Amino acid sequence: MTETPADRPPRRRKPLRPVEVVSVSRLAPRLVSVLVRGDALDGFRIEAPTGHVKVFLPADGQDDPAVRTYTPVRFDEASKTLELQFVLHGTGPASEWAERAGPGDKLEVAGPGGRFVLDETATHWWLAADESAIPAVATLLEALPATATADVHIEVADADDDALHLAAVAVTLAIAAHLAQALRGGHLLFGRDRAFRG
Repeated sequence: MTETPADRPPRRRKPLRPVEVVSVSRLAPRLVSVLVRGDALDGFRIEAPTGHVKVFLPADGQDDPAVRTYTPVRFDEASKTLELQFVLHGTGPASEWAERAGPGDKLEVAGPGGRFVLDETATHWWLAADESAIPAVATLLEALPATATADVHIEVADADDDALHLAAVAVTLAIAAHLAQALRGGHLLFGRDRAFRG
């Protein structure tokens, strides 16, 4: 008998965790690091790179928060401090919130989640993403073994923008205004190669 979606139990929603902004810093002109802290983060774990949390942000003039999905960059269990990174892209509730965020601001997060499993035996990675996935790409690169190499292809609004903090392994980086342009000349071998698209 084949299981249908209707037969599967509904996914349990992860509880909301109230947190407070403790610091905001610019890593690059359009990349903002926001540290949040709260007792509700007790038990929070980042199990794998490229994971995600739901972020519930106060929205001007709205009763309901704006909900967006972000990659948790790092978490300190002792201080219950979580780092989120926001790529600023002008209009939009998350970008506008990050632009003006400051210590004491309140928000909520839910998660983490994600199904990515890191293959530590892969010797080479081929990564493609737009600029919103820069934090996810960074967490994956940071988790790779020191012996791994990676080709990273990023689509950004401004090809001259220094919004990338990608180190930890031997990286070949292509940045362009359009992903198709960034991918030009890239190639993927099979066997011990792995691909990720953000």
